[in-house]
Amino acid sequence: QFKKQESFSGPWHPRNLKEITHSNSFGSVYFPLKNAADNKAQFLRLSYSDDVNALKDYIIQFWDILSPRRPKLCLSILTSQYKSRISEDRKLRIIEEVLAALKSTDAWLINNGLNVTFNVLLGQELSKVSTNYFGDDTEFTPPKTIGVCPWGSICGRNRLMNNNNRINYVEYNVNSENEEPTTHPLLPFNSHLIFVDDGYRRDEVSVAKTGFRAKFEKMISEPAKKNVLNVPLVDLVIGGDLMTLQEAASAIENDICVLVFKGSGFAADIIAHAHELKKQLKNPKLGKFPDQQRQSIERAALTIVKTDSVQDVVPLVEKIISKTALLGIYNLEEDKPLSSELMRLIMFHATDTLGKLYLSLSWRKIDLAEELVLQNHADIKAKSLYGLLMTALLNNQLDFVKLLLKLGVDLQDFLTVDRLHCLYNFARNRGSFVSCLRNSDLDRRFVKEPLPPEEEWIIQESQKYSLHCEGSDTLRAAFTAFLGHFVDKKVQSYVDTLCKEEETRLTRVSKTTVYLCTVSEFLGPDFNLKLYDDDTPKHFSRTEMCEIRFREPADHLTIWAAMHARLEMATFFLNLSSHPLCLAIFGAALFRKMSSRVPAYDTKNIDMYEAFAQEFEDIAVEMVGVCEEQDADMTTAMLLEYKPSWETDSTPVAAANSDCLNFVSSSPFQNMVSLTWENGVNFSFMRLLLVLICPFLLFSKHFQVSKPLHARLDEMRASVPTQFLEGDLEPTAPKPVDLDAFCTKVRIFYRSPRTKFAFNFIALIVFLAILSYTLLFELYSTRLSYCEIIVMVYSVGWIVETLYTCIGGTGTHRTRFGSLFSTFPWIPLYFVADLVFIIAACCRINMERDFLYARYAYSLLLILSSAKLLNFMMLSRYYGPLVVMINKMWVQLLNAAIILFIIMIAYGAAVQVLLFPQFKEYDWDLIFNIFYYPYFQLFGEMSFEFFHAEGNCNETVEECPRHSPVVPVLHAAYMLIAVLIFLNLLIAVFSKVFSDLVEQSRNIWMQNRFRVVFYFDRIGIMPAPFSTLQVIVSLLKKLFRSCARCCRKTPTPLPEAIETETATGEMAKPGTPNNLRNIWRRYVSYYMQMEYGMQAYLHRFQEYSGNLYYKTVERNAASSFDAQLNSIMRRLDELQRKHDHFVHYLPGMKKVQGKLEYSCKFLFIRLILTDFRQSFTHRQAFSAFVGICMIMN
Repeated sequence: QFKKQESFSGPWHPRNLKEITHSNSFGSVYFPLKNAADNKAQFLRLSYSDDVNALKDYIIQFWDILSPRRPKLCLSILTSQYKSRISEDRKLRIIEEVLAALKSTDAWLINNGLNVTFNVLLGQELSKVSTNYFGDDTEFTPPKTIGVCPWGSICGRNRLMNNNNRINYVEYNVNSENEEPTTHPLLPFNSHLIFVDDGYRRDEVSVAKTGFRAKFEKMISEPAKKNVLNVPLVDLVIGGDLMTLQEAASAIENDICVLVFKGSGFAADIIAHAHELKKQLKNPKLGKFPDQQRQSIERAALTIVKTDSVQDVVPLVEKIISKTALLGIYNLEEDKPLSSELMRLIMFHATDTLGKLYLSLSWRKIDLAEELVLQNHADIKAKSLYGLLMTALLNNQLDFVKLLLKLGVDLQDFLTVDRLHCLYNFARNRGSFVSCLRNSDLDRRFVKEPLPPEEEWIIQESQKYSLHCEGSDTLRAAFTAFLGHFVDKKVQSYVDTLCKEEETRLTRVSKTTVYLCTVSEFLGPDFNLKLYDDDTPKHFSRTEMCEIRFREPADHLTIWAAMHARLEMATFFLNLSSHPLCLAIFGAALFRKMSSRVPAYDTKNIDMYEAFAQEFEDIAVEMVGVCEEQDADMTTAMLLEYKPSWETDSTPVAAANSDCLNFVSSSPFQNMVSLTWENGVNFSFMRLLLVLICPFLLFSKHFQVSKPLHARLDEMRASVPTQFLEGDLEPTAPKPVDLDAFCTKVRIFYRSPRTKFAFNFIALIVFLAILSYTLLFELYSTRLSYCEIIVMVYSVGWIVETLYTCIGGTGTHRTRFGSLFSTFPWIPLYFVADLVFIIAACCRINMERDFLYARYAYSLLLILSSAKLLNFMMLSRYYGPLVVMINKMWVQLLNAAIILFIIMIAYGAAVQVLLFPQFKEYDWDLIFNIFYYPYFQLFGEMSFEFFHAEGNCNETVEECPRHSPVVPVLHAAYMLIAVLIFLNLLIAVFSKVFSDLVEQSRNIWMQNRFRVVFYFDRIGIMPAPFSTLQVIVSLLKKLFRSCARCCRKTPTPLPEAIETETATGEMAKPGTPNNLRNIWRRYVSYYMQMEYGMQAYLHRFQEYSGNLYYKTVERNAASSFDAQLNSIMRRLDELQRKHDHFVHYLPGMKKVQGKLEYSCKFLFIRLILTDFRQSFTHRQAFSAFVGICMIMN
């Protein structure tokens, strides 16, 4: 509403206002700007006497001012339109601090809405700042700025009136000429404008007298339960005049915090001066100043008022400083962030320590949280911090996570299956995680319903944390129990409002629920996460899942952080893991898997995941180096033997499959590969061939073998300390190995991968020779020759060996069947060769009829068997990278063949139509010629005679080509495109592949070396065709052992804890599926997974080496020059605060003089250290040290 003026003649007077009617000025105003982006603002004109609660409903419903996210703070600028003689340096400093506070707290900004003085500079910078968020992903939008300005002070206000009752849309030109000398144009950078019509024209003081702005600010910050806004608000006093003092006094009267910028001049300095004077009073609780202090304030007030109005300033100042809890002083000369001072001023009114911690967490102010912990660490209980830790994890605030863990939060007690489920569903910025699931075709596993919280779970959690769950809103109660303690009546209502906002976000996010079984399916068989499989929509029970905890919570939090692309948090939890080396390798594998799930056009995320994977791989390389420095033998045993409970493959296999080339080429890894390759047989290759020809040479002392790898591991198992053994067991002594005995030498020799490699290489050469001879001379259509029978026996041996290698799995390393194709890339070739032999054998059943097809199959078998030699060549340092290059080039060739096929079919079909127009029926020769001639023309077979018509050609001769002048033109164009362009492009692609792989040829060779050694360590001793006999003997041995084990099997008594639990479980009610005893019995196998013996010893060794590595990293970081200098600066700040606190209690002027002298000393020290930071040599360092000592003395 506003006051309507009747038509009259003569000068205007407030008595002319006759009635109040509906507002006729509302809508949107458009500001065209020259040097900045154009801006559009929503505006509303109202009367100064209107109800602010009605205005609240309007701005929430029609302006949607709370979208996209509720602010954590609101700043109101109190300054003068004229009193602004602040130096440019101070203005820049003020603008920088205000913008930093806006950005760190997602704050709103309130100003007087006019394009004057300080507002112009701040508005120009505001147009460049982005602080708010939209949804879960960060979307940068300008901060909301609200201008509350007097209607009578607006230049061109008549253009803002509506011609009818519809919403007005006005274009406002800021640079237009002033209609009246005392009016001002609108600030073009505001997002919302509120015009207050108080019935006056050209009188800016009247707005402060009405007190509308103070009521509006109180409405925003009022901590009432029904208040929808409930945003903490702080008035910033920057310079200013008498009107600024009146607005500040009104704010204090309405219990609004006021922060004064000391050093900005005028009204701000007057308030700061009065605040210092009040500190000097013997009784600071006095409401009025003595005469001496009043005179001092009046002298300072002469800068903003005339002499006859000086007495009006002192009562305003006394009213402002009457509530010291609401007043803060920010000194522009000190190097302190404004946001921290704002937070301290607001948090002063929150009495609960945990509430203050939550406020500092929501504002992302770790320094305030650390101060609170130092002051009240004895009153904080670890379990009461679970909600804070959950919130910090969801919002990716690593500093708070570190702080809470320092306060004693136990991750193993904190992380349950239910909480991990919530982390995967409620975390912010989870877009990359969800997109990876969708790209893996796992979005069908999403549940399009909210989580069904159970009343029993809510009651248990509420009793656990002693909560007060108000109302019947189950989701609200569930969230309250989930976060912990934030409904305590002692905490101010703002904390409760933040919780409601978080609850709304969680309700929105939870409509698409991802269960842990979906996460397990995405991770694939690389991770053995059994507990994840029970978290399904059908089996989801909060009562059950909130009682199941993880033995290694840091591992699961690392995986969670990695899947949400939070590198710093994943690295931190990797530091907390007890097996960081294995986890780093699997983290790199996970990042590379996520990179492969990203669409090809999303190069930004692909590069990000690759960088994350490289970071984890570098950590693993450095960590394994630390392990080798401690004990090389233990490092080898750890790589071979140790595997965490969640790991399916061994760490070396995971590193090779995920292309961790730097880790695979590291010295400890290759040392492990060399020991596995030799396995006791360390003499030269020529001696190896001689022993293969004549095994009796092992009797000679010149053919000595060393201790095999399994014997070394047995010795290490025997040396395991007693504390790592189960119960009272003693370490078993290793079997003695007599290296001089002939039988021992034979056993070691034939079990070595080197020997298996040589055997299989010779067997393959013999097979290829026999197969070639059979195809050339001994393949008959009526009978099977002896050579063909030998080929068949050989091929059966290859088939049996391949199947036993995939299914059986012998040797030192272990892997699953699904990873064989990635670990051994030649396995598909072996399967194809075996399939071709089966086809050839089937064709030999009916010899004469299918003889030709059998010959084709045998010929293809010869080619595929010859390709098996490439597998053996991969062990060579020279030929291994070349084989990989051939595979890469083959893939590129297949991709390019599609383009070549299109060109060939277009050219071949056109030429055939022009040369043979007489063909009327379908003919295979015609289809063959379409591809035959264009293909061989690529290699120089031009067939020019094919293009010329013969003299005796007529229409009756179908095979005779007709002359066509277009064919030579098409041939020339085809050769130009296919040969000159396409083939050269293909050569360029091959060159790129070659140049890329040459740089990594050494790493590729080491990776292939591991794969070949791993394969020959896995297969049996005897090559084909004798491998069939070995497999039969091996199966008979396993059958005999299993029968013997069943015969001597006796019931094993359960441990005492299990017996007690089982006996107690029998007394439980059968009708309670969520009974805790049933839960324990169900997961008793998981809880009792204890590591003993060698596994526990290697586990502790990896944990010790990981801790040593991270201590080394911290030591190196602390020893750097910048870190030491920052530590000195922090120490100086701490001493300065202690000194200020001490001199505060010193009497009189001596206190002030001592404080100034001490401040000067610290100023000189800071200057010296700043110069020292910029350029430091030994001489300057010594000079700085001497200068500091002289000042301190």
